[in-house]
Amino acid sequence: MKVFEAQIEINAPVDIVWKALTDFSKYPEWNPFILEARGELKHGSIVRFRVPGVPAELSAPITSLVENQEFVWEANAPIPGFQPRYMRILQQIDDNRTLFVNREEFDGWVTTLLGPILEAQLGKYYPMTCQALKEFVENDL
Repeated sequence: MKVFEAQIEINAPVDIVWKALTDFSKYPEWNPFILEARGELKHGSIVRFRVPGVPAELSAPITSLVENQEFVWEANAPIPGFQPRYMRILQQIDDNRTLFVNREEFDGWVTTLLGPILEAQLGKYYPMTCQALKEFVENDL
């Protein structure tokens, strides 16, 4: 398994961060990794999205959804033996601060082969996404 994780403290209440994080229509305004996303925010619904360097649109069902805490989608990877799971986790620090954890796990036998490529192509996007969400939320307060 290959794991990417970055986290950042955001100076905003958890419900404000959640609202920004789950408003897929706003992703093009702030998210450097998910350039476009659309879908209904409910367990089992399919989210369709685009990422840098991949010409095809990807899709993923939401497999976990806990309001103001987390949502997880598991992409329908076009490569057999390669399963990405993307997690967004929020932890309330206090009334006005939230910890955002941006995590993706890649599982399957192909992951071993693709590990260095994933690192080179994707590794930078996890901390960039954290910083971008922080700036988007804090500038909107």
